[in-house]
Amino acid sequence: MKSFLRTTGILFRAHLVRTVRTRRCLVATLLCLFPVGVACLIALVAHFEGPPPQDIQVALLWNMLVQIITPLVALSYGSAVIAEEIEDRTITYLFTRPLERAAILLGRWLAALVPLLVALTVSVVTVQTILRSLGTEEGVAWAPDDLDRDLLLTTLLGGAVYSALFAAAGALFKRPVLLGLGYTFVYELLLGSLPGSNQKATVQYYLRSFLLGEDETLQQAFSDNMALIPLAEPSAALRTLILILVGALLVGAWRLAKREYVLSA
Repeated sequence: MKSFLRTTGILFRAHLVRTVRTRRCLVATLLCLFPVGVACLIALVAHFEGPPPQDIQVALLWNMLVQIITPLVALSYGSAVIAEEIEDRTITYLFTRPLERAAILLGRWLAALVPLLVALTVSVVTVQTILRSLGTEEGVAWAPDDLDRDLLLTTLLGGAVYSALFAAAGALFKRPVLLGLGYTFVYELLLGSLPGSNQKATVQYYLRSFLLGEDETLQQAFSDNMALIPLAEPSAALRTLILILVGALLVGAWRLAKREYVLSA
């Protein structure tokens, strides 16, 4: 166990700086800046037209930040955990070393997770700060203060879960980016927005449950932008999300340990 943790720590430190310097990091940063730009545009319009409607703020916070930007940023980082080693033709070098393959996946995933969470935090906090400054026609913020904290936690949790899924996809499939795009927009975004219990098969459902829980006031505020079904308790949703994250990493580590990588000339 000590050897595994030591190997994971070495790979984490070695790849953290490398991850920050990649074009993927630049793409992820630009994605995180997009909601900030939209929030600034809303603030500019609000300066002349008055505070924006509540549903526009909900759409920005949930539909754009949590449903779209978070999975895409996680895809940018997570899909590269193993795929980058294959593209750079360095994965066979790692396999010739006395390293546990599971440690390779975990160490590189943690190295991707740090800048991922930092980028999402800056994006969410900046958007929330801008929206809070706008208020409503009554001159107060439209949502309780606790929503800022809960939304940030939900976004970070979503980023961690999605990145683990996409990291596992990189160990299982040859083109994790294409698969991840299909999963994000066809499976999660579409299935998670349709009415019915099929929403329970998506990560989005458990993120909604974690965020809204049993708060009927928040559910009412978000209901115009979601096809809400009865939600799980926040604690149960959190357990499910952690199980998905751990399960994805275990499957990815198992596949990495069994798979033979043959690189063409």
